[in-house]
Amino acid sequence: MVRGVKKIKCVGGLVYKEKSNPNSLWVIKPDQYVYFAVSEWHPATTAADKSKDITWIRQSADRKTIIKQMLVPANQKYGLMIPRKLCGNFSYYVEASLSGNRDKANTGLFVRGFCPPLILSSKWSTQSGGSNIKNQAGIIKYGHVVHLNLQTEGLNNNVLTIEVYNRIGLNRADNLVGIYTGAKVIDGEIDLKIGNTFAWIAKIKNISNDEDFYIKVKDPATNKYVLDGLNQDLHAVYLKIRNEVATTAIEPTRNNKVAKVGQAQTNAVKYDPCKFNKIEISEIIKENGLAKPQTTVLFNEGTSGNGSQAFSVVAPDQFTGKELILVVEGFDTQKCQTKKHISKEVIFREVGVQVGNDDKRILTKGQSTIKQKVYSNITRANAITYIWAKATTPNQFWYYINSCRYYSEPTMPTVIIKAYPDVKWELAVEFQVGVSNYKAANMPAGNVYARHQDMARQQGYKRWLMNQQSKVPINIGLGLSAEWNEGNTKVSYTQQLEGKIGRFVEIISKSIDTLQEAVNFAQSAAKATSIPIGFDIRYPKLTIAASWSLDPTSANQPIAVVGVLNVAANPLIGGSGIIDILGCAIAAASYGTTGNPAAARLIEKFRGGLEKLGASVVFTATFYGELLISFDALKIHSIKGIGMADKATIGGKMGVTIELSISVEIGRIKGTKTKPLITFKAAGKADAYFGGEFLFNSDSQGLFAQPVIKFSGVVLSLEVEGEAGWWKSSFKIEEKVINEQTHYFEKKYLN
Repeated sequence: MVRGVKKIKCVGGLVYKEKSNPNSLWVIKPDQYVYFAVSEWHPATTAADKSKDITWIRQSADRKTIIKQMLVPANQKYGLMIPRKLCGNFSYYVEASLSGNRDKANTGLFVRGFCPPLILSSKWSTQSGGSNIKNQAGIIKYGHVVHLNLQTEGLNNNVLTIEVYNRIGLNRADNLVGIYTGAKVIDGEIDLKIGNTFAWIAKIKNISNDEDFYIKVKDPATNKYVLDGLNQDLHAVYLKIRNEVATTAIEPTRNNKVAKVGQAQTNAVKYDPCKFNKIEISEIIKENGLAKPQTTVLFNEGTSGNGSQAFSVVAPDQFTGKELILVVEGFDTQKCQTKKHISKEVIFREVGVQVGNDDKRILTKGQSTIKQKVYSNITRANAITYIWAKATTPNQFWYYINSCRYYSEPTMPTVIIKAYPDVKWELAVEFQVGVSNYKAANMPAGNVYARHQDMARQQGYKRWLMNQQSKVPINIGLGLSAEWNEGNTKVSYTQQLEGKIGRFVEIISKSIDTLQEAVNFAQSAAKATSIPIGFDIRYPKLTIAASWSLDPTSANQPIAVVGVLNVAANPLIGGSGIIDILGCAIAAASYGTTGNPAAARLIEKFRGGLEKLGASVVFTATFYGELLISFDALKIHSIKGIGMADKATIGGKMGVTIELSISVEIGRIKGTKTKPLITFKAAGKADAYFGGEFLFNSDSQGLFAQPVIKFSGVVLSLEVEGEAGWWKSSFKIEEKVINEQTHYFEKKYLN
């Protein structure tokens, strides 16, 4: 006699009665539990049977795949909830069983969720799962493949039509340029690859440099357009395409998502006695000098698909290798009906082995834990090709773990190991142009003019060498080195790069002409003012220290490059204006700007008298400014992005230096060596600046920005030196007139 569950019924929860049939189908409201219980037992079922735990089984609508099953005490109800994104034209089959086995008879009910159809979000990208490029010009050209992603609710398993329009505007009808049918919603998502954008160009009138495109989504079942949360039927606004042809080739348009059973073929359990349940892999990771184990689950029954599982590893070379431990849980092939998995083999194929009858070798039979070394292809001879190891082809190793339930095809690998080199690179660069760009304007004749012309002549000569012969005081420091095999193998490439520096210097030298134009402009502007002034531009000094390697913790995620970057530009740019105060006074008198001709004659006589005495007078004010920027220990991750530096500084300063110096030599002593009778030198100098910085740093409360203001104070210094015959004396006076000060403003936290 038949025993067990004959029928079940819905006993609670929010349902759409008008859309349901109590004997076969229940349509339920989303995001809340609906409850089911046994409504009828087969006649031979005993009271003891009815008190046992019941296995509730949720399956695909075709009843071929179990999505989830659970044991529920006989006195409790079974609950099922369907989220909004899984509502739509998709049904589950739910049944109850005493034995835990499915019943071939129709003892269960179909259940599906319903909510109004809606487009939640939309995006365009250059690849499936890529970043959104909506409203970004210049990325896509006609012929490029584009990917459209739509997140929906109430449309699961519906087959929709995508219409692509070219926006015209000006209250005119937009152009329909493409219709794509058969876009199936899988797990609430459409991920469509569109490969014929070149065909759109023929349907565009009066094409502009950048055209805008958007889509509408029609449900053929209702012949209505699907709206978004704002009741708009325009979605993915806008894809911008540049008026250039990338290619005339056309690729097929297809859905990127693999057809699944609801949310859930990711959670599906296939029932076959020839099976395994889980595959995991372990390795030893070294971080900051510490070794620790890391285990990654590659396959877990009910959570993974059937494609080959890729696992990236950072490994030494062939002579050192890295041990991996592969564990296969629940590996049982004794009841294999096809007999092709009966031996319970885990087969391994190494890199470089030719495909053929002997392309694989058996690692183990009847065991579930496999230890095997893998290795990268790096050597001393080819290490330089791995300077950006992420972009190179890794060594590959294949594990074949097959059963009827999962990975049934013995010719397809279950796990693919990708072994990248454990190479770490270090780069140090210093670049400095040891020349300024000095120009003088409106300098009066005499010693003043001669001194400024001599400065300009020296700088001009250096620049001529720089531009004409590529020989200039450009200081370049460079170091490049690599280490691998856990740091035990090291090599330097610094000498190999020395010969390539000359060409780089030549390019830099030529590019400096741009700044020359700026100096020329400043000089011409200064001439109109009649003020004796000199200009000087300081070229950047740049220092870089960087290290990078592959992240050993990436595992089965895309391999990532991690690094630390220290950058300082001090200055990033700098300049000064030098006003000759004595020359300014002479020029003012000469042009009569004082309004006093007697004063002009007096100043000229003073200057002439000094020159006759062999005296030299310098009286200048130098106004200067510079900008600096530095990042200390900036963290780089090629997937996660750029992290915060340990400290970042953006700052600068501006100031003035006042300098007065007098040098006099009187008379000469005749003899084998000419010597002045009297020499006298005196120099006074005052220097001060104001400056500021923005510090970006972090403490226990998080990331913060903090402004800092600095004042250097004023130090007055005087040096005097004199000599007359046997008498010689010198002294120096230095006095701090105003003390320096630094003020830190309140921290502003950014997190």
